[in-house]
Amino acid sequence: MDKELRGAAALKALEKQGRLFAYPAEAAAILERDVRTIYAGLRNGQVPFTKVGQRYQIPVAWLRRAADGRAA
Repeated sequence: MDKELRGAAALKALEKQGRLFAYPAEAAAILERDVRTIYAGLRNGQVPFTKVGQRYQIPVAWLRRAADGRAA
């Protein structure tokens, strides 16, 4: 994903690639938050994730719902 994309454009780029999961930095770009905020959400259970090795992966479906809720 292009690191310059933010918000809905970043989400569309992930979906266009057919990705089901995003990394915390990508989630931060989609939700327009600092990556430290995303990691705090991972730690306290507010952000769902799957851990593969040492990498956190956040479901794109959840990001879509979270981004829609933020826009409302």
